Amino acid sequence: MKKAIVFSLILLTILLVVVWISLPKGSSHRDTITYNMNRNPVLSNLLSGVARMMAEDLDENNLAGVFHLEINDKGMKTLQKCREKAIERGILTDDNQPYVKAKLTLNNTEYKVKVKLKGMMNSHWSRPIKWSFRIVLKDSTQSINGMRVFSIQLSAQRGFYVDYYYGALLNSADVLNLQYDFIKFGLNGKVFPRYCVEEFFDSPLLVRQNRPPGPIVKFVYDEYWESVDWKNQDQVVIDAAYQKNYHSAPLKSYNFKTDKYKDWNTDSKIAINKLDSFRRGELTAIEVFDLNKMGKFFAINTIMGNQHPALLTNFRFYFNPQNQLLEPIGYDMGRMNLLKNAKSGDENHWPHDSNNGLYLFSEQLFSGSTMRTSYLNQLDLLANHEKINAILKPYHEEYLKTKALYNITCPDNYYMIDENIDEIRSKLSSYN
Repeated sequence: MKKAIVFSLILLTILLVVVWISLPKGSSHRDTITYNMNRNPVLSNLLSGVARMMAEDLDENNLAGVFHLEINDKGMKTLQKCREKAIERGILTDDNQPYVKAKLTLNNTEYKVKVKLKGMMNSHWSRPIKWSFRIVLKDSTQSINGMRVFSIQLSAQRGFYVDYYYGALLNSADVLNLQYDFIKFGLNGKVFPRYCVEEFFDSPLLVRQNRPPGPIVKFVYDEYWESVDWKNQDQVVIDAAYQKNYHSAPLKSYNFKTDKYKDWNTDSKIAINKLDSFRRGELTAIEVFDLNKMGKFFAINTIMGNQHPALLTNFRFYFNPQNQLLEPIGYDMGRMNLLKNAKSGDENHWPHDSNNGLYLFSEQLFSGSTMRTSYLNQLDLLANHEKINAILKPYHEEYLKTKALYNITCPDNYYMIDENIDEIRSKLSSYN
């Protein structure tokens, strides 16, 4: 009887693997099978083994531009255990993200690094082997494209081209953003072409964008992450449970440990106190934020039809010690939406019109006429077909080459930007 059960399970597993292989990449059915198989350690290991066999071998004669990461067996086992625990919990939290030693090779240069799994949501690590990683160069005097700390992940995590365009628009408006580019990624002799590299919150991003040294501050949403049953919810839902943390979430700043920045502690305290005083209603928006930069940030989000970067779990603020004001850092746009389909409560809502109790920070920010005026002025200035197309044309052309090179099947919804600009012009004309 036991032999019959074992044999049946083996046949079922083989059938699931065959079905999984036959489904197109990116299929929701394939992702569902992957997630459920991964929740069983035996099936997960089997699926990982199949995926490794299917992956393309690294061509040692064609390594130009390949970010090749080598992690020993001990390190891979540690990461696999973290992944299994995350799958069981439905989420990857900070207490389950140990770093392991590794070696990164790029263009014949070797770097000693430490690496960990990254990404709280299961799309970053539920696949058999195509995981997302955070990488830190151990030698702080070294950098790769100006970066000491960065993430490597499937470009689908950032909507393929979406964050590529988003960064270009932010950069043109002098709004802080994370460096982003398409890469080929190698892991222990296997190569995965549809990856991207994304800068992390570290001082080089300030140097690159001509800002003086200053702390980067965020809301810590640990209470929220622990409160949700992530086995039955695979994405952030902006509900009362999420928003109640706005007033109670701790604030912290990233510590640039390798920098000789003697005022970091003092400036961090000032930045945190200012942000906390704003949410408690003790300081106004104009006393805390660079409203010109905030207006541009929200305007560009609107042009792309998505306020996802402004969610409190995503928002990062740079404190400029020269003017003592906080600036937004834009990243993780992820997808574009059509504004004509916007409704209150969606991520593609108009931030100055939101009044549903779900976006408490933006509602407080836009409650004053100064922020609203800055936003509408920047919308009027930036939402221009010729201006936006002039900025994005070279990026669009470069993406089309990348899309062909890496056989990316994701549709290029560039048309959404043009339609959103038309919608914005119509909305602005109604205010006149």
